[in-house]
Amino acid sequence: MHTFEVVILGASGGPDAGATQCFLVRPAGWQGLESVCVDGGAGTSQIARMIASGQCKRQVESFYANDYESVEHFLDKDAYVDAGLPLSLCEVLAPARSTAQRAFRVYQAIRSYYVTHAHLDHIAAMVLDTPLIFGTEQPCSKTICGLPFTTQAIQQNIFNDAVWPNLLQGGGGLLRLDTLRSGTPTTCQAFEKVEVTPFPVNHGMGASERHEVYSTVYLFRDKTTGNCILICGDVEPDGDKEPLLAQVWSHIAANVPLDKLKAIIIECSSTMATKELYGHLGPRNLVEELTHLQGLYGPHALGHMHVIITHVKSICSYRDPRLVILEEVRKEASRAGLHGIIFSVAVRGYTFHL
Repeated sequence: MHTFEVVILGASGGPDAGATQCFLVRPAGWQGLESVCVDGGAGTSQIARMIASGQCKRQVESFYANDYESVEHFLDKDAYVDAGLPLSLCEVLAPARSTAQRAFRVYQAIRSYYVTHAHLDHIAAMVLDTPLIFGTEQPCSKTICGLPFTTQAIQQNIFNDAVWPNLLQGGGGLLRLDTLRSGTPTTCQAFEKVEVTPFPVNHGMGASERHEVYSTVYLFRDKTTGNCILICGDVEPDGDKEPLLAQVWSHIAANVPLDKLKAIIIECSSTMATKELYGHLGPRNLVEELTHLQGLYGPHALGHMHVIITHVKSICSYRDPRLVILEEVRKEASRAGLHGIIFSVAVRGYTFHL
């Protein structure tokens, strides 16, 4: 029995304008239009493409060794993944006449964006889509949620009339900011039975003033079943910095029974051949973090849990870096004794049932 549906609107770590990280999250089988998003790097144009392509697409754009790859190359055989939007959502959209109308209806029903940090690849489409709040048949409200470093940056640097119109003050209250508290669960605006808890993580150093940059991971918990998924923004190993990621693992191990932790959606931006990660994880880093989490739960504990890799950066190479990273992660996990984990890549245009 699945608890969550995670629609991959965008999963690229760039440079891939319009297809960067954005996950649409709903309870499994939800019969309404409502949803929330984690990040906003993709938006209505990708929703429209998913509606137009329907449920039958099994080929993934690659443009590396092959222009298209079979979706099975990116997925574990035990992953339950469908092409396109969830069937329950498509059924609700059926009365709309055009693909654009259906896409805009999906957008209207997004209640909240849980933003991990204010880098453009995580907010660009969310910002560009904001005129649709006012330009559809029925104006809709949106709440942008985040930890203080995220909401402050969005308010000061994006909706400031210079970069983008200040719709936070001039939008009649239809676009709002909600500053969250680290480690404090809040009830999801769209789904009363789901609570969301944010945690800060390290994301490298700034290039100009050499200040620390932070991102966020969000723990989604179904109050009825206790089932959880963890969705991560950009993240780097703690190293000699404050042990923020270690604190996340400790919280999860102490508060989420292992059989309730259904999936971790986490970045792995570059292959093992990459020397500079610039505030991200590589395959060896990811496996080290999962090994640490397993140690908190106990030996051989993480089997049958989904780990979905996201935020892979496009590079100039022959092979698709997503396939390279997936292969490297699986090999490193085997060497580390992490057996049974269901490793897949977040593929744009597909829905994971978790």
